[in-house]
Amino acid sequence: YFKGRDMISSNMPYSEIGEKINSDWETLKEKIRYYEGKFLRSIAKTNKFPITKVYKLGNSGVNNTYYLSFTIQTKQDLRRTPISTIACRAIDCAGDSLLILTPNVLIFFWNHFLERYKERVLKNKAIPFDEVVESVMLNEMSLSGIKITKEIDDVYHCFDGHYSEDKVDLLLTNPYGYCFAEKRERIVYVKTVITNEMLSEKQKKLFSQVTEIDNILNHLYYSTRTIR
Repeated sequence: YFKGRDMISSNMPYSEIGEKINSDWETLKEKIRYYEGKFLRSIAKTNKFPITKVYKLGNSGVNNTYYLSFTIQTKQDLRRTPISTIACRAIDCAGDSLLILTPNVLIFFWNHFLERYKERVLKNKAIPFDEVVESVMLNEMSLSGIKITKEIDDVYHCFDGHYSEDKVDLLLTNPYGYCFAEKRERIVYVKTVITNEMLSEKQKKLFSQVTEIDNILNHLYYSTRTIR
């Protein structure tokens, strides 16, 4: 791992990020095929589903450090190509961040999000970066997103008040809580996370309604995709 001039940064435009990923793509394709086979061999005899595994591809032969996850939802899905997610270590103005690639958008998990994730979800501020990445990729997150209302925006500023001038317009749900993000063209910047236990009873009612809607949208998203 290194922080060089070829490393992807959250302040880059979509086109420049695409160029950097494309420069690694031929090598990445070979690594993806290798780890897909490794994943399928490792779960050949399992009866516990769904199952997801995360692999660190490193930066051998490429300019960035990549991570790859594979998911099989049911035993019947063993006949199909596993659902795959590609992520990349990146940087932003505060430090290390994480970029997840999807067919339609790029998703940046800001350094501030990763720090809050360690504190609020993992309950361990000292956990290594690779373990944080694995946890984020294992905890499946909605990629559909819900537009933020004023009520939800108020909750965001309640917990991250020192970012009071910061803009958020998208809410992503997950098993442990809610992620606040901003979408700019084809890039989503995930800025922070709050957990269910942090919410008041009134806030829990509001967010449970949001989750029900997002679950429907998320089901539609995952039932029609080929790559996560």
